[in-house]
Amino acid sequence: MKHKSILVVIDMHYIIIRFWPTSWLRFYEHETDEAKRLFGIPTRVLYTESTGAYNYTGEYIHHRMEMKEWVDHILDIRSRSEVDELTFARGCERYDFERVSNAIPKTRELTIEANIDEALSHRIFNQYSSHIDGLQLDRNIFRGNESKFRKLLIRNLHCLRMGWYLEELQGFGLNELLMCNTSYIKLQNINFSEKLLNRFLKLWVEGANFRMRRLNIYFAQQEVNKELILQGLGCRNIEITEQFTFNDITYTFNARNRLVAFFDFYRKDGVKGRIVFRTERNNEKEIFTLFT
Repeated sequence: MKHKSILVVIDMHYIIIRFWPTSWLRFYEHETDEAKRLFGIPTRVLYTESTGAYNYTGEYIHHRMEMKEWVDHILDIRSRSEVDELTFARGCERYDFERVSNAIPKTRELTIEANIDEALSHRIFNQYSSHIDGLQLDRNIFRGNESKFRKLLIRNLHCLRMGWYLEELQGFGLNELLMCNTSYIKLQNINFSEKLLNRFLKLWVEGANFRMRRLNIYFAQQEVNKELILQGLGCRNIEITEQFTFNDITYTFNARNRLVAFFDFYRKDGVKGRIVFRTERNNEKEIFTLFT
């Protein structure tokens, strides 16, 4: 996977800006809540460079710039007009949101974590959603507002990730999945039965979700019935010695990828789908389907 150019994370302890794969800055660490709220000139700016074997940390002493100036400076260095990914994590409410959005007005991908109150989550979404190409929502903030949710699902996004491992994803079923106009969809801890996934795959064979290139579904239950998912799809079981590459990642049957089995099947127009079963380190069952 290619490293994104500029990533920003806003949480209760500090703000991190990663501008190279192994280099990042930390702002507002150990500063007061009032200093964080004002989002002004940081007292300390810590720089970390990771070599893999160890981390080198230094401090910028003579750079008295506000956060907007820091962000603009980094964007200029990387010849970017916007950050690539912006994450609002637990505790981000400590920072004044108007000041945050003024310093970071746009992002290509947006993440809103679960431990953020609903009012702020909507405010964040409304501020950034018109510019994004990718979105991650740890919980469904649109329950009770189906019209707004539908408008999101039919958008031509590159990726949509929903759910997290500690809470069942609510309000996302077969109808919502069929509505998605996204290339890559990831659904975690979803209340989605094997029969429902089988039904979706059969509809894909008939031509549904033609833009979708990848679908990841994480089942929290200990066992997943492969036969129920594969029933009626005419799948070909891939031999255990085979491997395949997708988005520059090579998948084989080994401990690192934790693969259990994979199967090929075909849409009526000849497009191939591949269903991959694997087990995560926490025994969560992942099923992802690639459409090539």
